[in-house]
Amino acid sequence: MKKILAILVSAGLCLGVAACTSTDLSGFDEVSMSQPQKTEALSDSEIKEMYSNPEKFVDRTVTLTGKVFSSPETDKDGVYFQMFHDTENHDLNTVIAYFDPAFDLQSNDYIKVTGIVKGTFEGSNVFGGSVSVPLIVADTLEKSSYAEVVSPALKTITPIDTSITQYNYTVSLTKVEFAKKETRLYFKVENAGKATFNLYSFNAKLVQNGRQYEEETNHDADYPEIQSGLLPGVTTEGIITFPAIDQADFQVFLEAHSDDYDEDFEAYIFDVSVE
Repeated sequence: MKKILAILVSAGLCLGVAACTSTDLSGFDEVSMSQPQKTEALSDSEIKEMYSNPEKFVDRTVTLTGKVFSSPETDKDGVYFQMFHDTENHDLNTVIAYFDPAFDLQSNDYIKVTGIVKGTFEGSNVFGGSVSVPLIVADTLEKSSYAEVVSPALKTITPIDTSITQYNYTVSLTKVEFAKKETRLYFKVENAGKATFNLYSFNAKLVQNGRQYEEETNHDADYPEIQSGLLPGVTTEGIITFPAIDQADFQVFLEAHSDDYDEDFEAYIFDVSVE
């Protein structure tokens, strides 16, 4: 078996946001491709320190989340890639080696990885600057999502009796997630009526403690959207995001109409109780 860094070189892995001009791989000749062995896991404070001094934590277990920011490289032994652990600031670059060449991974995927710290991967970026980042040999690798990695829910509730039907057009609030910087409302819309049904998220309003909030689209998250112009017999599901609110009771108001102008709609109003 070849040594892991020789594999990283042959895979063309480089540091920085663009192609690198050279890579210094000295010091890793003894890192083998054997599957990592689990050891004491790094704490949150140790993870922060690891990014300034990876050598201090060699052979320790670490669990990280992040976003793949360069095209992964694959050979017969595995997949190799870089990710930002600090996704919001595009920082804390990390090199990951995972010995499963069949794992389907793409640039911009959000992931969760558990593995062993194997020291520092050193190289130079396109500007000629020296870059040193932690090298992790992954034991497990899972695809994740923006919501789980960047904006995890602080509290999740499943509302009860939150389906409203008018003229056989049903709107259901299926889940609410309170996060640090946003509130996510999950909706399901079913058209069992006779005409095209329209519900636009930009008309949605949330009211809590005498304050009114408008939809706040999160373009980075690429959440599924509720389809408008919903044909008879069609169902759609999507997420409407609002600014962060208190983890307390609130109301949501949605406006809708159909292409049958004889159908006179009232607002779909949801009273949400939070325990």
